[in-house]
Amino acid sequence: MKKLLTFLIIISTCKGFAQKDSRVVFGPMLSLTSTSLNAKPSIGNIDPQKGMGIGIFARLRIMMLYAELEGGFTSLKSKSQLTLPSGLNSQTNYTLNGWDVNSYIGWRIFKMEDIGNVRIFIGYTLKDISKISVRSDLPNLQNLNFDSKFKGFIFGAGFDVWKLAFNFKFTRGLGDIVNSTDQSIINNYSTISVGYKF
Repeated sequence: MKKLLTFLIIISTCKGFAQKDSRVVFGPMLSLTSTSLNAKPSIGNIDPQKGMGIGIFARLRIMMLYAELEGGFTSLKSKSQLTLPSGLNSQTNYTLNGWDVNSYIGWRIFKMEDIGNVRIFIGYTLKDISKISVRSDLPNLQNLNFDSKFKGFIFGAGFDVWKLAFNFKFTRGLGDIVNSTDQSIINNYSTISVGYKF
């Protein structure tokens, strides 16, 4: 009986905080990224590092579909560990900070009445990297010439509960981020974000 009462209280609380299913929503968002570099030839074992992001988003609902646009600042970080022929270990830290614009087309696959919904989406990102930092004791990695323009394909899923919008997405880099004929590096990263809807 106690469990049933607890369940009813939770449902009532959710109903009390229920959102109106507005056609247009917008608001701020925070994100956490984990970056992995796909390099040829190998630059060692990649250890993803946590990066942060902040931005705004706007969403337009069209029946069960929706279009969304995001803009903000994101920090992408990664670290590689490489064992040299001499047996010594070398560590390289990569940091790419910049402004980005993401656009999505999504489908609300499940609606939880007035509480929220579950979504899947695909999208495209453009990133202008304003700060590139490579810290390494290997000259060939330290002197890499990075491209400040980043393009990527996005796919992911999300859900809305009350005024909060949660997203998990994976971004696949669509080209080299290094201008070099000797080294190829594709930047991929996963993002968890939460936004507040107005």
